[in-house]
Amino acid sequence: MAKLNQQAFIQESAGSQGQKTRRKTNILFISHSSGFYGAERSLLTLLQHMDRERVEPMVVLPGQGPLWEELRQLDIKIFDVKCPWWVRCDRNIFMWLGNFLREPFVHRRLIRIIFEQRIDLIYTNSMVIFSGTLAARTTQKPHIWHIREILTGNPDLYFFLPHEWLFKFIHSTSRQVFTVAEAVAEQFKNLGLNSRINAMREGLSVQRFANAKPVAELPGVKKDDWVASVVGSLQRRKGQADAIRAVAIAARQIPNLKLLLVGKGDPRYEQDLRALMAKLDCEERIVITGHRDDVPEILKRTAVLMLPSWEEPSGTILLETMAAGTPVIAVDCGGVSEYVKNGVTGWLVPPRDPEAIASCLLEFWREDDVRQKMGAAGEKWVREYFNPCLRVGKIEDRILKIV
Repeated sequence: MAKLNQQAFIQESAGSQGQKTRRKTNILFISHSSGFYGAERSLLTLLQHMDRERVEPMVVLPGQGPLWEELRQLDIKIFDVKCPWWVRCDRNIFMWLGNFLREPFVHRRLIRIIFEQRIDLIYTNSMVIFSGTLAARTTQKPHIWHIREILTGNPDLYFFLPHEWLFKFIHSTSRQVFTVAEAVAEQFKNLGLNSRINAMREGLSVQRFANAKPVAELPGVKKDDWVASVVGSLQRRKGQADAIRAVAIAARQIPNLKLLLVGKGDPRYEQDLRALMAKLDCEERIVITGHRDDVPEILKRTAVLMLPSWEEPSGTILLETMAAGTPVIAVDCGGVSEYVKNGVTGWLVPPRDPEAIASCLLEFWREDDVRQKMGAAGEKWVREYFNPCLRVGKIEDRILKIV
C-alpha cells in the first residue's frame, strides 16, 4: 500500500509539473543542525527575507535548539528528523555502520513529509547530509544543495571515499549547487564541474548588530579591559589556539588585553586550549564563555574580532562583526578575502601565524582612529553590498526558475 501511494504521488507530481497554478511553491529546507552557527544563521536570514506570498518554506531539523526557536517565531512549519552525517570528524567505523542502518528510516520519513506537504523542491543546507537529495530522487523532485564547506585541509570534516567522488555526487544529484564563495565553488570547477555551480554570497540583516548596545557585564571582564574576541564553535580548524598564542605575544605590550572565546564545541579541543593557556601563563587574560545568545552585544563591546581559522569557506561572523562597526583580523584562507577588504574593513593575515595576528592587535591598540575608521568602513560595506533583500531575492529567483 505504501508503495502504491508513493508511486501515485510521483505520477501526480510529474503530471502537475506542466500545469500553471497559483499556489505557493512549497520548499523543504533540510538543516544538519539545530544550533546557531554560521550555516544556521545564514539559513535563518534566507528564510526571514523570502517572499511568503510566493514561497512557503518548511524546515527539517534534528531536534530542538536555538534555530528551532528562531523559526517558530517566523511561523514556519518544522519537522523533527535527524539526518545522518556522512561527512564528519569522527572516523569510528561503528558510526558509519549506524548511518547505513538509520538512513532508510530517515528516507521513508522524508518521503512522507514530501507527499503530505506537497513539496515542490528540496533544499539541503550543508554537504554533510545526503538524506535530502536521496528523497528528492525517489520522489522525482528538484534538489538544490547549498555548499558551505571546504574539505581540503579541514581536520574537522572527513569523508571515507575520495573527495572527487563526493563532489561529483553532489553535482549529479542537484539541479543547482549554490556555494557561499568562489573559493568553495573552485572545489567543483577544478574537477571540470562547471555547470549548475553558482557562488551566491549571502546577505545579512544589519539592524540587530548595528543597533545593539555593548554588553554591560561579562564574567572575567573588567570595565577598562581592551577586548578581542573569537566567535565560533570550538573546533581545531577554527584556530582558537593561534588566537591564544597571539594574545600571549601582544599582552607583553597591551596591559589590559582580554580575549573572549565565544562558543562551544569539541570538549577535547577545549581541554587542549585550557592546557595551552596554562602553558603560556595567560589564563587570566582569556575567558571561554560557552554558547551566548547576546553575540551582537558582545561584538559591540569588542575592540576587534579575530578569525584565526585554518580553513574558512566564508565567515558569517565577519559580516556580523562589520555590521556592528567592529573591525576584523582574519586569516586569508578560503573565501575570507571575498568578504574582507584588506586594509579597509580589517586586516588579512597568513594562516597559522600568531605573530602576524599579534602585530595587527598592536596596530589597532596603538592607532584607535584607524580601528574606528575601519569599523565604520566595514559597516558601510555590509550595508551596501550584503543587503539581504537583494541577496535573498537572487536565490529565490533561481529557485523559482527550477520548479
